[in-house]
Amino acid sequence: MMDDLIRIEGLQFECIIGVYPKERVTPQPLRLDIELACDTRKAAASGDLRDTVDYGMIAERVETHIKEARFFLLETLAEETVRLIMQLCSTQSVRLTVRKPAAIAHAEAAAITIYRRR
Repeated sequence: MMDDLIRIEGLQFECIIGVYPKERVTPQPLRLDIELACDTRKAAASGDLRDTVDYGMIAERVETHIKEARFFLLETLAEETVRLIMQLCSTQSVRLTVRKPAAIAHAEAAAITIYRRR
């Protein structure tokens, strides 16, 4: 089976993330890249949103989930976010990169990438 890729690139918002006292009260920026592997041929033929991944809904639900959860670790955030995405759609796999730009002085970001397959 062919794995086509639907991507959400640069999903950005602020949330509570981190273990240090200041991080628990001050929202910080996050940037997510989400890659969903699925077969898009049915949607291409039908032109029907029901035959594909609703990436707008995925982005909205991911942002809401992360903001409400107030995670301590990027590792937990990534694992639970991928689990949520796999519950929301029939993607064959998910690759998620989470970047925390304000995490390290003199660095562009701290980041984690995870990949999970059904």
